[in-house]
Amino acid sequence: MIAMTTLRRTLTLTLLTLLAACSDGPKVSQDAKVIEDAGALRPETVGSSEMVFESEQAVADVKPGSVIVSGASDNAPYGFLKRVKSKSEVDGATVLSVEDAQLTDVVEEADVSLSGALNPSASPRPRLAAKGLDLSARGITVYAPGESADLPDACADKDFRVAFEATEAAPYVTVTGCVGFSSNFIFDLEIEHFQATRAEFVVDSKIGSALALKSDVELASINQKTELARFDVDPINFQIGPIPVVIVPEIVLVMGVDGKVDVNVDISASHELSAQVGLLYADNRWSTVNESQQKFDMPLPQGDGSANARVYAGPEMEFMFYGVAGPGANIYVFSRMNADVDAVNPAKSNYELWAGAQAGASFRVEVFDKTLFKIHESNLIGYEGLIASSEYDGLAPPGTGRVIGVIGDAMQGKLVSGDDILRDNLSGELVDLLKGLAANEDDSDGGYTVAEANARPRWRELKIAGRCLQPDYVGHLAMIRPVACNGGDKQKWWWDTNGAVHPKANAKLCMDGLGVTPGVNLALWGCHGGDNQAWIFEDGRMRNKRSESLFVTYEKDIFNWLDYAQLKSLKENTDKQFAQWGQEERVNGVAASHFRPLKSARSGLCLGVQTGSASPELQACGNASQQLWFYDSVARTLYNAAGDCLSHHGENYNGATLFVETCSASANQTFEFADGAIKTTSDAAIVVDAYGSEDGAMVGQWMFHGGANQLWLWAE
Repeated sequence: MIAMTTLRRTLTLTLLTLLAACSDGPKVSQDAKVIEDAGALRPETVGSSEMVFESEQAVADVKPGSVIVSGASDNAPYGFLKRVKSKSEVDGATVLSVEDAQLTDVVEEADVSLSGALNPSASPRPRLAAKGLDLSARGITVYAPGESADLPDACADKDFRVAFEATEAAPYVTVTGCVGFSSNFIFDLEIEHFQATRAEFVVDSKIGSALALKSDVELASINQKTELARFDVDPINFQIGPIPVVIVPEIVLVMGVDGKVDVNVDISASHELSAQVGLLYADNRWSTVNESQQKFDMPLPQGDGSANARVYAGPEMEFMFYGVAGPGANIYVFSRMNADVDAVNPAKSNYELWAGAQAGASFRVEVFDKTLFKIHESNLIGYEGLIASSEYDGLAPPGTGRVIGVIGDAMQGKLVSGDDILRDNLSGELVDLLKGLAANEDDSDGGYTVAEANARPRWRELKIAGRCLQPDYVGHLAMIRPVACNGGDKQKWWWDTNGAVHPKANAKLCMDGLGVTPGVNLALWGCHGGDNQAWIFEDGRMRNKRSESLFVTYEKDIFNWLDYAQLKSLKENTDKQFAQWGQEERVNGVAASHFRPLKSARSGLCLGVQTGSASPELQACGNASQQLWFYDSVARTLYNAAGDCLSHHGENYNGATLFVETCSASANQTFEFADGAIKTTSDAAIVVDAYGSEDGAMVGQWMFHGGANQLWLWAE
């Protein structure tokens, strides 16, 4: 993996508003001691746990329990805010043993409002490289405006232009592109009676990017994030009464790629995003700010090969208070391509083009108020829209998208202008080609694995007692019946990754449960994404996500609902079960019919646990009972052949521990298999995460980002 590269640019910081007052002015604690940055009064050394003063005069009135605070100085460029634990004399100097303090230790009442702009310098340098840094040795080339005809056309007006080899092991996989951004921020803090009552942090950013991926190598796996630029920003200095406050913004611009590519594929996209993300603490609870508007252009993929890859770019920013992490945000735009390109016979090409954004905010509050949560963070915007697919007549239908990796209190992340913007900005060449593909469908059924998160359609018959499912006609409200099998398109069905079942005769229609009352019929309906159109296949039977059950009776040869109590006897009634869904078993809510290894999509190693241990880990795949798993999608439990269940003990956050223990039917042992990931039911944003790719790597919990280390597949 290429070492991360540090590139530096300056930012122009404009403070629009700065207030630090309440009705009677701020009030501060008598324990607060302001250390002057003047000659012998300044500290000689400043450490995280110890400070040394040559002059005892500077700290004459300081005692254990005092809180000392200072603005920026030569020895403390971020200033400091420390509580004194002890005071001693050593060789004529005064030594203070200290620990981090909070603003509410020194401020009794205050109302602080900050807003400003963080923008790249208007005078770009010819190169972004830090002095003396050899980028070529790291496989990274940074271009000045006007350089490199190989960059996408949309890069003409972008400051940050780069090309890099994605991995050392695959030197013929390259990413080229550019990105530019501008950001405004808002920060508000209200303190009453030595306690924070309101805290708000919001970032408003505009990001533009153009990214391209090219491969000349076979079966390359990519997982690389490259730092494009690290910005130096002057500290923000202000006063709350006599208390100096120092904020240092830190901003890093990154580009990355992850996924797999095959021979001679060239895919690209340009992207514009306006996003506002942030967190607000008020009335003793956290809420979120999250809005986004996006615009894409994705030309026709070129070459002859396949790719299932995601390319992303954007800024990561953090506001350091006295050098301690405070609020932060990250905002990425990304494009994802699942493509098989056939240069000889374009009609056999098959692909999906997705674009979207992910943005998050965090608020590490230990520097503000020890009574608040230690940290609060949210993945605020996580949305990708299907722009085009060879399975549609041209562009994807309006609203074809999905929310990805967001938590319960932040599910408003969306495309404000939606698919109309996408539709207006797709290249005409792509639209024409996709229409042609839809008219010349490839019926091939091979070559695709369960690891593909958005696999191409695989048309299969659904049988019961030797007869095939078929609608009376291909249209709205057509009843579905079991009839003699004839191999026709009306009897072939595709179960997509969202759980919908489409007839091949018209993939825009979906199998629909017309109601949840026992006895109602099953029919075709226009696809709308509702739960009554989502289906789960397990144990040789099929059930509806909304009603929990589907069963076949032969009264008038129409499928009818039965309630869950009647479904319990289904296993004993084997002549009325659906046949297994071929080999199309996925981790999307589908229970395997027997215990199987569960593989990490990144490493190919299996989920397991050492004998006598309760900690899950990655292991070389074998047949040990601790490595063979079964997912019960009714009880939503994942248990192994040794009889133990995966559990999270009710704790869901980045780095939280997982356990393998005796099954107890506890809610802590329930998980949902969706989007190729294993999600905790108590927080759908937290998933089972492989922390490494080596044998013995720990498996725990982390916020969902869609990386290969968070995707799992059943082994054959």
